[in-house]
Amino acid sequence: MEINIKNCNNIKEASISVEKNSLNIKYGMNGTGKSTIAKAIESRENLAELKTFGSELKPEITISESISKVEVFNNDFINRIIFNGSQVIENGFEVFVKTDEYDKKRKEITDILSKLNRETFKDEIINNLRTSFSNISAKIQLNADQSIKRNPAYKSVLKKENMFEVPEKLEKYSDFIKDINKNINWVDWKNKGFEFDEKNKCPFCAEEFSQSYTEEKESFLENYTKASMKNLSDILDLIEGIKNYLDLDQYNKLISCIKENKNEDDIDFIYQKFMLEISYLSDKFNKIYEFDSYNIKNSEIGNLMDRVKDLIINKNELEYFKNENVLSVIDNITNKINEIIDKITELQAKTATLNTFIKKSIDDSKEDINKFLETAGFNYKFDFNMSSEESSKTILLYKGNEDINVDDIEKHLSWGEKNAFALVLFMYYAISKKADLIILDDPISSFDSNKKYAIINRLFENRNDKKSFFGKTVIMLTHDFEPIIDFIINNKPNSGHAIAKYIKNSSNIVSEQEITKDNDIISIIKLSYMYATDSSINMISRINFLRKYIEHTRVDDSEQKQLIYDMLSSLVHAKVYPDKQINRDEYIDFSEDEFETTQNQIKKYIDEFNYTEILNNYYNKEYILKAFFKEKNNYIKSQLFRIYLEVSEERHSLDNNLLKFIDEIYHIENDYVFTIDLIKFDTIPDYIMDKINEYMIEKAQ
Repeated sequence: MEINIKNCNNIKEASISVEKNSLNIKYGMNGTGKSTIAKAIESRENLAELKTFGSELKPEITISESISKVEVFNNDFINRIIFNGSQVIENGFEVFVKTDEYDKKRKEITDILSKLNRETFKDEIINNLRTSFSNISAKIQLNADQSIKRNPAYKSVLKKENMFEVPEKLEKYSDFIKDINKNINWVDWKNKGFEFDEKNKCPFCAEEFSQSYTEEKESFLENYTKASMKNLSDILDLIEGIKNYLDLDQYNKLISCIKENKNEDDIDFIYQKFMLEISYLSDKFNKIYEFDSYNIKNSEIGNLMDRVKDLIINKNELEYFKNENVLSVIDNITNKINEIIDKITELQAKTATLNTFIKKSIDDSKEDINKFLETAGFNYKFDFNMSSEESSKTILLYKGNEDINVDDIEKHLSWGEKNAFALVLFMYYAISKKADLIILDDPISSFDSNKKYAIINRLFENRNDKKSFFGKTVIMLTHDFEPIIDFIINNKPNSGHAIAKYIKNSSNIVSEQEITKDNDIISIIKLSYMYATDSSINMISRINFLRKYIEHTRVDDSEQKQLIYDMLSSLVHAKVYPDKQINRDEYIDFSEDEFETTQNQIKKYIDEFNYTEILNNYYNKEYILKAFFKEKNNYIKSQLFRIYLEVSEERHSLDNNLLKFIDEIYHIENDYVFTIDLIKFDTIPDYIMDKINEYMIEKAQ
């Protein structure tokens, strides 16, 4: 996979290649643009934030292969995903449990449940009855004690006089009152006409009212209102609407209560039983509807048998709805329930298997993370509580006589603890997200060697459960050489998985150079010896390499090698005659025998070695300046620059950062046992070389 980046922060152009299904170590100095590379790949769809300051050029990135998901380990991951209050990581179920194997097992259950979806009990009659029952229950309601509530709608049923039973005093209005198509509006019109009664004349014919008018009016107002007429009409329509689902005799009873003059207790008895039956069927139909439309949770499958059996409708309880149409629906429901019951045993068995898998996934993750925390020397324990797939919590416990729940993780963990723990959490997180590309932005540089290896070993070990980055496409951006030693030299934690490249930013152009085990990685001892004995290199650099070689190997024949080291150090410091340190700040000159013997020992490495001649011929400003501008390699130029400072005694004029960098390449405390070839690979940052070149040009003028 080829990745090209342009005009992003300090990168004018960068070309890097990525080997798929491998760890790609990108080793480079600070300031190379490693974080910019990570951000550019992560934000590939929107690079606006990476626009170079003061430039109008548009940031660009091209990737030779399509990648849909990139996960990056950096501070943003720590701040955004983990250590939120007492929660170790959000969505613990997604991170630690929901794997491909989980999805496969869950699908087996879903396939069975799919047979219980909303199509299972879909029936037009059920839908019609549910709607009708809801409308009827809105008009005629039951109290908590199951008696019928005396609301206006039900009172219209109880009234002795209605559209079917007209009082004798109002018989002359029967044609209007019994006209079911117009009676509601007519009653409303009639009631509104009473407001003109003060004229004592009919507002239409202007004839004076009869002597019986007042009695008629009182009877009319008492028995007929628009609301009561409408309520009765609505109830009648609702009962007529379900006639095809009612037992005919029971239907006639309901209608007779409206159309005939019946005792109120009888009406209550008939309608109470009617509404109780509606309540019973409504409850069953609603449960069926909920079952059809509800996605059954894994935690509910254990109780599924009881829930399904609760859908059964007892036909023997029915009187009013003992109708062939309804009984046919009930039989159909019962048959389907029996089919479901046959599948529940299989469903529950698969659910038990899934639950076992979930528990094992959680236990394995806890054991794995806690083993890492223990190996890394952290006095904490990870725990994962899960009551259901929808409810889980990851917590951190401080180990003591009694484990203590850490409420504010961010404040209690040290920087090192937080970042080491975060890396393992990121591994689980990135795997759960099925990332096409995983980027580790300088993940371990700040840890000591033991913690570095503990982290690296866990992240990349080859595991059967695939809970690691082994075999995945990973970019590790680092200024730390130890991962290269571990993966390329020592083949740990596994072999054949890593490719290392040195990345260099020169004038904002980032290039990379492969680092191979056989040709490019060399022990510092071998490297120092190789260039100390190389006559093609200038004498000052040969002295420097030999000094470093002796510094690494002086444990052998320590007294003689110490004298060699002291003589070479005297040259490095341009001393007229070599001396040796006997106390912290006390030096004495070599004896004549020591001088002669040590000079002859050095000739084993540098044939032409002669202390006085080398001092006079090479350790002067003129030679060093000439050699500096002739030299092409920045590492050797930095060596010459350092000696120039010794010869010229001008160290005090330079800034401390430059001096610190230059001094470090002269001492072994900052060396690894192995290093890349310092001559082949340009390891001196541009900003350091710019300062060195500027200084030396000024001195050469």
